[in-house]
Amino acid sequence: DIILTEGYKRGPAPKIEVSRAEKSRELLCAPEELVALATDQPYDLDVPQFDLNDAAGLVDLIEERFLKRTRDAAER
Repeated sequence: DIILTEGYKRGPAPKIEVSRAEKSRELLCAPEELVALATDQPYDLDVPQFDLNDAAGLVDLIEERFLKRTRDAAER
């Protein structure tokens, strides 16, 4: 199972930030906290970046990063 929440910018959990050029170029989260970015503008960061409309890409990343380990452990 996995729970996704919105609005915990300052919490310790890993983050996927959504950034829109029309709102701001500045990110709200520290780069080291980011798992990925969903954005319509490129950032010079070493994190996966997805188009705002690429929900399937984000789902694949979440499954690989957070659910695969759980599934692999359950199969042992």
